[in-house]
Amino acid sequence: MKNVVIIVVLGFMALSCQPTQSEEQTDISGPSLYEQLGGTWETTYIKVDVRSAEGKPDSSYLVEITEGDWERVFQVKPYRTYFAADSTFRTVHRGIQNDIISEDKGLWNTFGDTLMLLQPDATLQFKVAIRNGMGHFTGFVDFDGDGATDDAYYTIRRFVGEHNYE
Repeated sequence: MKNVVIIVVLGFMALSCQPTQSEEQTDISGPSLYEQLGGTWETTYIKVDVRSAEGKPDSSYLVEITEGDWERVFQVKPYRTYFAADSTFRTVHRGIQNDIISEDKGLWNTFGDTLMLLQPDATLQFKVAIRNGMGHFTGFVDFDGDGATDDAYYTIRRFVGEHNYE
């Protein structure tokens, strides 16, 4: 009887030392989000649910820009964001003639599946999922400039390359 108890206890100890399935998956999960984001990304799609536009109740609207709309409808090129290895980023907005319309700069970092962008006048957070060279970014922004970060933002960006192509 004593031997059976020892075998059972040793069996439970051996099982408790085995990694769980989630621990095994973590070990082979691949590069971190920080490593995957390094380089240049071009925006192909944006969808923004602007809530209480300009702070006015019942003034919500939806903005949706597809890949074909950038040049044809809005007369701009799809904007590009470059995530540098030194944790700086810049986003360049260009006109149809390739002239720079505006540029955003700041610092970036990741925490798990979250990207944080620090700019002089704003801090933004996005949940990011990368599949097949496409990044899916979801978060809240102040799209309408009313001072409230309440506009639901979703964008898809295509990985262009590891270097800054601007």
